[in-house]
Amino acid sequence: MKRRNNRDITETYFEGQHLRLSDLKEKPNIENGYLFKNNIPAYPESVEFHVQKVSHVTGEQGLRGIFLDSGFRQPSELVASDQHHFVWWALSVTSDDISSAEEHFLTSLFPHRSAAQVHNQPPVLERFTSSKAFQKKSSLGNFRFTFSFKELLWHYGRQFCGGQSPVLRVYETVLYRREILYKVLVHPPDINLYGHYPRLPGQEDGVCGYYDGAMWWRCQAPSETYKLKLEVNKLNCSVRVSPHREEYYVWDHVCVAFHMEPGKKMMHQNARECIGTRFEGQHLSLSDLKEQPNIENGYMYEINIPAYPESVEFNVQKVSHVTGEQGLRGIFLNSGFRQPSELVANDQNHFLWWALSVTSDDISSAEERFLTSLFPRRSAAQIRNQPPVLEHFTSSKAFKKESSYGNFCFTFSLRELLWRYREQFCGGQSSVLRVYETVLYKKEIQYTVVVHPRYVNIYDHCPRLPNHGDGVCGYNGGAMWWRCQSPAEAYKNELQVNTFEGSVSVSPHHKIYYVWDHVCIAFHMEPGWVLHVDQDRLFERVNVCEMCKPYLLRAPDTNLSLHDAESKLADLKAGVWS
Repeated sequence: MKRRNNRDITETYFEGQHLRLSDLKEKPNIENGYLFKNNIPAYPESVEFHVQKVSHVTGEQGLRGIFLDSGFRQPSELVASDQHHFVWWALSVTSDDISSAEEHFLTSLFPHRSAAQVHNQPPVLERFTSSKAFQKKSSLGNFRFTFSFKELLWHYGRQFCGGQSPVLRVYETVLYRREILYKVLVHPPDINLYGHYPRLPGQEDGVCGYYDGAMWWRCQAPSETYKLKLEVNKLNCSVRVSPHREEYYVWDHVCVAFHMEPGKKMMHQNARECIGTRFEGQHLSLSDLKEQPNIENGYMYEINIPAYPESVEFNVQKVSHVTGEQGLRGIFLNSGFRQPSELVANDQNHFLWWALSVTSDDISSAEERFLTSLFPRRSAAQIRNQPPVLEHFTSSKAFKKESSYGNFCFTFSLRELLWRYREQFCGGQSSVLRVYETVLYKKEIQYTVVVHPRYVNIYDHCPRLPNHGDGVCGYNGGAMWWRCQSPAEAYKNELQVNTFEGSVSVSPHHKIYYVWDHVCIAFHMEPGWVLHVDQDRLFERVNVCEMCKPYLLRAPDTNLSLHDAESKLADLKAGVWS
């Protein structure tokens, strides 16, 4: 069937099918001189690429719109004219993907190659992967957004699928003059519009499919023009490339279309919602994270980090919730804490967030345990003569008094908060604490603990939070214990351990940036729930704090000076705040 697309180009399309090059050639009534050329030199056919990343390319106006909307949506000029509303992404093939595909291709040709034959084989696939599917250049604009496909599906599922996995389907094959486009459709499970399209395969035969976090694609024609010929030497188990006169041909690629209702935005981001890599139901130590495949994080893999106190255990009894001026007003107006109303509509899970509030006493106690673990038989004199060391390293935001989230800090004991939550939402029963997720950002590792009533079952797939034993964090005896993986964002000091004298010291080191970690506690809150605290108690537990960059206030709040914040709080206590 033929049609004209929204770029006014005629295309032949085959709905609900991904047709191989050989299948297309057998279709009747196709007029395409390039497709039926019979003088194309031999090339690597149906090479299977495993691609983990996808990209979205746009122009200057699109770039402005994406940042203005804080996310991706269908351009407004297409909403009225398109029957279906899609946001388009293309496979982003890396040089590593090409190398891996070549290895699979050669192994399929010569499954019994010797080590010497493998070693002596020069690269060949890179000589043929010259089509737009492999180029860094684009016809669609100068600005490219690249994400892992797995991450994109996770965000889409969280935003539009109620936490369920989205559905992937074989949408269509489109044949242009010199191009074959295989379209994959992604949509929420409750959208029935696409039920007649077959599911995208996992590991079966086909042109492309999705399995284990990656799109696999059996490329039909990797070049637009062929100036080389592939020669296979079965005797020597090798392949080589020889020159050939230039021949034009069709080339193929894969695009992914995410179904988007008009007005909806994909991966809606605000200043607080940075893109992170998530590991659901796990609290992964720093060493565990480094062993995870396909993580791109230059800071985490820095190898020149000076020695520092690792996995120091903090026992923290207090937690804090920081907010801006509008949040402060709302908390006193509601006589308690609830999820901000602007987040209720677009969050799959409704959380009230608290962070561990580490005191100087917590740091001193942690240092004592750390030194005792290093030197269990220290003498009284050695203990007395040991100067403090941990305070030289606990410089990350996990230990700072300043906050990025506002000027007003509410601090409670975790035991009190759990008691209030139990009495108000759990029918007097103890709440359940679970290992919710690890999130790795550019320079930050966040360990999230979820708290929920026993009758809420949506977190049952997450393991219970331990009360003792190995792990990153747990809850026992009214306190959270946390084995801090990295207490600083930038290391300017080096820890030196003298096992002979049973002491440690600190020496200067040139500054090196690294990841840092912290623990957050997310209380499950149904829409409309308020964790009530009487106003007298709220006044007892609130203080002002300075802000630090990046400023992550919710509009219309702004950063206040410490003096202005104290004045606002004093006016509130006096009952004169308008």
